[in-house]
Amino acid sequence: MITGTNETKRGRKYNPYSCGNPSRLSKDFNRRMFTYFSRIYQKHQRNILPIAVFSYDTPRYEPNSLTIQFPFADVLQFKYLAVELKKKNWRDFIKHDNPVAAALISKMGYNKNEKVEIKKEFLRIMVKLELDMARESLLNGFFETYLELTEEEEDN
Repeated sequence: MITGTNETKRGRKYNPYSCGNPSRLSKDFNRRMFTYFSRIYQKHQRNILPIAVFSYDTPRYEPNSLTIQFPFADVLQFKYLAVELKKKNWRDFIKHDNPVAAALISKMGYNKNEKVEIKKEFLRIMVKLELDMARESLLNGFFETYLELTEEEEDN
């Protein structure tokens, strides 16, 4: 989730919050998102942009709202942005030199024959970013966890 804002000379600075990884099927995920949202709002009293990043291994539909209603009144309509990585094309994200996007391409939609190309693009972005060792290690570890290459593929 992103809360904000603190004014800076260049504009607004947003404060991200992570509320866990919804990579497993959960029937009440939308309720958990609302709970996280409301707790963060209660603490900071700022505008919040709730975002859920789903990293399932196969594409599926995820709801992005929670409605609480009675026959006589609608009480709550809570919506959040749902980003389902498998439904995203990895090629759309290599154009931006963004370290998070670079790591996440390993969970996006691709054909098995594109795995080597994805790894090459990931490494190209990492070299271009010139990150410190700690950040580079973290992103590389995430990427390698989700995009495994065979020895033959590694040699290419």
